[in-house]
Amino acid sequence: MLRRYGRFLELYTDRGSHFCRTAQAGQGPAEEQHGQVAQALHALGIGQILARSPQARGRSERAFGTIQGRLPQELRVNQVTDYQAANRYLEQLFIPDFNRRFTVKPAQQESAFVKLPGIELELVLSAREQRVVRNDNTVGYHNLILQLPPSRYRAHFVRCPVTVHQFSNGHLGISYQGRLLARYDRGGELLHPITPNKVRAASAQPPGQPTTAVPAAAPHWRTRSRLSHFSARTPQTGEGAGEKMSISQTANSTSGGNSSCPAASP
Repeated sequence: MLRRYGRFLELYTDRGSHFCRTAQAGQGPAEEQHGQVAQALHALGIGQILARSPQARGRSERAFGTIQGRLPQELRVNQVTDYQAANRYLEQLFIPDFNRRFTVKPAQQESAFVKLPGIELELVLSAREQRVVRNDNTVGYHNLILQLPPSRYRAHFVRCPVTVHQFSNGHLGISYQGRLLARYDRGGELLHPITPNKVRAASAQPPGQPTTAVPAAAPHWRTRSRLSHFSARTPQTGEGAGEKMSISQTANSTSGGNSSCPAASP
């Protein structure tokens, strides 16, 4: 819905634990919500309305019951047995027919949806956890060690706060300041998707000619990251955020220096 129509105003939900947190049993929802659903809605600017009465929860349950009662039977009758075929059936047959039967004509014909240009919905709608990059440029996540690949954005990400994403297909990703750095399979192995630069390079080739490969970024962090005295530092006054630091500068800054993540280059 978000990709096709854009952002809607508010989401009306029940008070299930996946939608909100209740501090004490029998009490109302907590004032501040920090779950995965609440974070995604907040990032998109969508309000959340929590059902606070039996009548409100009853409307949701009746809608769920209608869908759960109809859809499995239709899938069985049409011999739909896998996810891909089920998704096609939903989009092409079930949803149009359901909307035709139960949609109420709005008083105003204008759309209330707002387009979402420039927003990475895959990152926003994933399950997210915060981590800090280790001194060897790796990230620990649920018994996995995720190795960050060389990046053209900065020399390393040591001690930088990053976000680990778990996508709907089970794959993992690591982002820094809203930019996806790498993708991994379920076992933590690094994936190498086609980058936009490679796509443009491939499309620029005349038909019938081999595609020219785009050179990868130079792994300039690997040599330094293996040194035992290597440590990240904040650039001093007069240094550009993207300038390289020499080994001697790094070694001198390990005592009494700032050990936080260096400022990223623009």
